[in-house]
Amino acid sequence: MECLIALSVFAIVLTLYLWSAPRTVVLEDDGIFILAAYFNGIAHSPGYPLFTLLGHLASQIPIGSVAYRVHAASALFGALSCVCLYFIALILFKDRVLAYASAICLGVSKIFWSQSIIAEVYTLNAFIFLSLLLISIYLAKINRALSCRSILTIFFIYGLGLSNHWPLLVLSTPALIIILWFRKKEIFQHFILGTFFLFLGLLPYAWMVIRSQMDPVISFYGPIDSFKEFWFMVSREGYAEADSNIGAGYSDKIKFCAYALKETLTQLGPLGGVLGIIGFVRQWKYWDKSICVGLVFAYLGSTIILANLLGFNFDFFHKITFKVYPLISYAIFIIWLVLGIKETVVFIKSKLAMDSSIQATNVVFCLAVVSTALFVNLPHNYRANDVLAKNYAYTILGSLKENAVFLTASDLDVGALGYFNLIENVRPDVTLYNILSLVFNTRLEDPMSLDTDSNYETLSNFIYIQDRPIYFVTSVPSLYGAIDFGIYLEIDKSVGNDLTSFNVNPKGKAFMERLLLIDKLYDPWESIIHKLLISDYCRVYTAIPPMLEDQLDKSLIRRVCKGYLALLVAANSLIRQEKPDYDFINALINEAKDLQHGAVNLEDFVRYDIVYAKMLMKQGNYSDAKQVLKRAIAIWPKPVNEAYTLIENIKQP
Repeated sequence: MECLIALSVFAIVLTLYLWSAPRTVVLEDDGIFILAAYFNGIAHSPGYPLFTLLGHLASQIPIGSVAYRVHAASALFGALSCVCLYFIALILFKDRVLAYASAICLGVSKIFWSQSIIAEVYTLNAFIFLSLLLISIYLAKINRALSCRSILTIFFIYGLGLSNHWPLLVLSTPALIIILWFRKKEIFQHFILGTFFLFLGLLPYAWMVIRSQMDPVISFYGPIDSFKEFWFMVSREGYAEADSNIGAGYSDKIKFCAYALKETLTQLGPLGGVLGIIGFVRQWKYWDKSICVGLVFAYLGSTIILANLLGFNFDFFHKITFKVYPLISYAIFIIWLVLGIKETVVFIKSKLAMDSSIQATNVVFCLAVVSTALFVNLPHNYRANDVLAKNYAYTILGSLKENAVFLTASDLDVGALGYFNLIENVRPDVTLYNILSLVFNTRLEDPMSLDTDSNYETLSNFIYIQDRPIYFVTSVPSLYGAIDFGIYLEIDKSVGNDLTSFNVNPKGKAFMERLLLIDKLYDPWESIIHKLLISDYCRVYTAIPPMLEDQLDKSLIRRVCKGYLALLVAANSLIRQEKPDYDFINALINEAKDLQHGAVNLEDFVRYDIVYAKMLMKQGNYSDAKQVLKRAIAIWPKPVNEAYTLIENIKQP
């Protein structure tokens, strides 16, 4: 009976995910994981070899696009996680209705759902941990001696978990130790053999090293030739700066702790948060202390503890990066939420003397929570028609000259262009490279030993010897001029160093005009890219001839330059004119100020101060400009902050 019920959980959740999953590549890390899976390659640190291997198997199933197949793998792991939660809740509640509600609630929770429909490692991590939690709670509840098979199973699954996402699994490990602590003697009896099985679970890492030597199409750092390079990959040493931002302090950690709690409370809508708090308080009445403490530590691992280990600036970019980490924590909270339903039903019946049965009332409350969550979270997670990344890739690939070279830089162009060029075979005459020699096997040098000087020289030599058209999306060595098309630039060897002309090709214009019609995007990553692309489009339109001083079309600028970044881009371009319209520029800057709270990160946040300071300097007000620049430096004290250069160049009149 229980297996049939669990099968229905699996079928419902999997169907929901397959229905709502994107049919093509999207943003976040979707593209790089699809590429790594399809080519059986190596993703970014720490490599995620287990997910890559399983994703590769999924990519070979001839159903839908390659992207959809790998999305389906995440959906499978998400649905299996819900099945695990069903059995965990069944042990704890001894009630099928409440156990069923727990599983479905996890399935329709906002972030868990979002990570179950794209190529990401978090649902596999959740499935592995919840499997371990299920085994641990079951073994803690039984009175007979632990079998050797059970103990070795835990070690093996734990090894597999380390082969997927070891940082999040390690942070959640104290929960397992606490729950199984009183069975420690039995576990230690099999520790040596268990260690062997743990290493069996780590074998995907061995395959990652072997595969890296085969020069696969996708290999993030290229061949792994030594233990030092292996440790560099697995330890995430290359992400040290990304995980610890300059200027981040204890206030940022406290804000992230509060943010983690807020996100937890909103996963199933407003009703779910209150019920979860009730369940958290009342769990000590029903379950063994070891289980309660274990659940608390399972929740804290990827929320409060992780928030204090990371050195993120508390900004929009890092908030959306962080909020996908605590899938395990959200699952634990749902257990408390459903306990809150049980307690609420008992309280209401005792106060109102209702005639209906406890079970019937439980069903009503559970349906209310699930229905509310489904209604609230569906707009965020129905992505079957999501084609922003596809349109972006087709626009770029379709507008490049024949036999072109494209130097990629960001996750967007690596993932989207890489997917369509290398998997869907769009524009096979185009060759993709990466500016930092990452991801593609067309690397120019060893990225593990890359430094700024050597990278500059390598790129310079590469550009010099090329007779093919070369395109890029970020800065390259300024040996030649460039033609700025907004969504990309083309190196122009016919003009001198640092000379840039501006143009808009028909495909790019059509794509950007469609973007201008979009008012809201639910996916935060698409929202970021949307703003960046609009600002790039604005940059070109405020620089091409129709925007020169004697032909300034303010209505066109208002239509094209929408949003915080775009307004500042427009103001920055207009400041450079010989006779700027300061009233119009000041109006643009003031509008941007009102939108500054929506800045993606601190770099974007201080752009307001930088552009404002430039206007003051153009007007000869150096004293006020200096104060504004000092504020920008205090907010974002990173050497690449343009405010440092500007403040050094200020000369009093």
